Amino acid sequence: MTDQDASPDAQNNSRPKMLALLAISIFLFSLYQLLRFSQIILHWKILAGLPLSVEPGSLAVCSLIWGSIGIFISSSLWTRKHWARIGCMSYWITYIIFRWIKLIWVIEPSTLQDRWPVNLAFTIIGLVVLVAILNLNSTRSYFGKNAGKIP
Repeated sequence: MTDQDASPDAQNNSRPKMLALLAISIFLFSLYQLLRFSQIILHWKILAGLPLSVEPGSLAVCSLIWGSIGIFISSSLWTRKHWARIGCMSYWITYIIFRWIKLIWVIEPSTLQDRWPVNLAFTIIGLVVLVAILNLNSTRSYFGKNAGKIP
């Protein structure tokens, strides 16, 4: 059976490719964070002895939180939870805010002068892509007919 032969209900229930790509990307990001958490725990003694500007405990907690919530968000996108679009947007906006706070407070000013334009460009591009994917007609219809646009 081809896509043209499928009923309109079956076409509306199929997961949009861009949404699947977004869910997989969030899942991979979350796995990276959980791997980072495991490496911090495994090498705790070495990290505790280094003159870091951020404590290893803080790094471990942040990695565990971002990894755990990211797995939850990606599985919610994949399984079509009605709140997953808003949850995904909230997750990334919160991550971006914390990333910029860390960038401004932790990094040395001389390094920040070189890095902030690139980080700003990636932030803007990432948010535009995220909002575009979450507001595609196919994505909105996948989550339900009454799904509103995310501002």
